[in-house]
Amino acid sequence: MREAIEKINAKPRTCDIIVTGDFNQGNIDWETNTVIPDHYASKAAAEKLLDLSVQYNMQQMVTEPTRGDSILDLVFTNNTNIVNHTKVEPGVGDHDMVSTVLNLVIKRPKQPRRRIYIRKKANEEKIRQKMGEYQKTFADLGDLTVQDKWNHLDKEIKRTVEENVPTKFDRKSRGRTRRKQRLYNKAKRSGQAKDWETYREYKKECRRALNKARWEYINNDLGSAAKEDPKAFWTFIKSLRKEDNGVADLKVDNKLLTDSKEKAEALNNQLCSVFTQEDKSHIPSLGESNITNIPNLVIHEEGVKKQLLKLKPNKAPGPDGIFPWMLRMMAEQLAPILTKLFQQSIDEGFLPTQWRQADICPIF
Repeated sequence: MREAIEKINAKPRTCDIIVTGDFNQGNIDWETNTVIPDHYASKAAAEKLLDLSVQYNMQQMVTEPTRGDSILDLVFTNNTNIVNHTKVEPGVGDHDMVSTVLNLVIKRPKQPRRRIYIRKKANEEKIRQKMGEYQKTFADLGDLTVQDKWNHLDKEIKRTVEENVPTKFDRKSRGRTRRKQRLYNKAKRSGQAKDWETYREYKKECRRALNKARWEYINNDLGSAAKEDPKAFWTFIKSLRKEDNGVADLKVDNKLLTDSKEKAEALNNQLCSVFTQEDKSHIPSLGESNITNIPNLVIHEEGVKKQLLKLKPNKAPGPDGIFPWMLRMMAEQLAPILTKLFQQSIDEGFLPTQWRQADICPIF
């Protein structure tokens, strides 16, 4: 516990700490922060716990007994302002239950800005050259684990693409939007007709610029996408529809469900019903298998290259952020690298963490 608190306190910014659990130290008077004499519990452990709470400015919040006449289940914090209240309620075992309500604000992580690559302007010759040179670097990684080798390759692929494929980043449009907001704030504060007129004129200018960018996208990108990427084309067509009714009403057991929560529960129950709940307590013995063991698997470079070239370039990337078109573009250079990596993964029986992750989106 001391080591964990020291690691938290070593961070550059102050952190609120909550420590809870059954400490089994009934020989401490938490009103006076002293050890009760002639008690069966360890005096040395009680003194260590008190010293710890004083050293790190941790206050114990439970004031009612949690088992018999003793306070065994404790809640420590270095910031009492985040604790709304703490109370002891009847539990299901020999200990009562400690209920603590905290005043916390969840800080949501900022999503990284999405990079939209302009594949038509990619320097494919430079990309293939860089990845061809990387083959020797990868071979020199030697005895590193599959995870470390994949991390190295992952960074190299992304770095090569970022250096040789431009992205759609309209700095002017974003600047216009920020300036429009500043003009609106100024007009709202002053209330003067002149400021409001300036804001309205600039708003019209922004609208004209956005419409121009929209039509450039439709004429230059969306026209070719009708054949190369039909999904993007039909996504745009769908966005023009005005209505969005969501999930239609469902009829379950002759009852029409219109409420969103009821429809969600009905769909969840249907999903759960298709899974078989088997009795695992009595698993029959199948005896010895008469099927021969699979021989050692050998990954061939030509097979890897063939699979890379079969990737659909317009598909979305997975959690690793590597697009299929990137792998397909570098298929010839990546094939020998991935062949060695796949073979090592099979031989060692280990998959890198990123290979076990996936983005799953339920579709109605």
